Amino acid sequence: MKEALGLSDDQIIVKWNIPEDETAQDAAMDLADQGCNIVFANSFGHESYIIEAAKEYPEVQFCHATGFQAASSGLPNMHNYFTSVYESRYVSGVVAGLKLNQMIDEGKITEDTAKIGYVALTHMQRLSADTPPSSWEFVPYAQAPPWKLSTPTAGQALIWRRKRPTL
Repeated sequence: MKEALGLSDDQIIVKWNIPEDETAQDAAMDLADQGCNIVFANSFGHESYIIEAAKEYPEVQFCHATGFQAASSGLPNMHNYFTSVYESRYVSGVVAGLKLNQMIDEGKITEDTAKIGYVALTHMQRLSADTPPSSWEFVPYAQAPPWKLSTPTAGQALIWRRKRPTL
């Protein structure tokens, strides 16, 4: 990527193993002091510290992965970025459902014993818990994407997804 952007080694400064405490703010401010025009932070727990650094250095752009507070910070130089993981998680659920259907068809399990488990990351659970309920919506099975699944039994038709922002 460095070559694609036309950057040299002296234009990139990396700080490794920064804990989720005041050290993150100190590291971000040190990067700004060293002349960085843009600073990226990539740990969920860094966000509040990166916001504080952004307040101190309004001429530097600060970008934080996995966060959610950039817009509410009111800082024009503070940004969040993250992939739309809810979409891949949804597809993973569909794949799990298809696998259950296959196992039922093969007689390995019965429909009344079929269950899917999900293990989530602690930070993502915290992020979801902090997200206002109004930003989530229920999607009835009939509105799910058009790939064919067997008719769900009671309790299998619940799908929740993050609302897409209206533009």
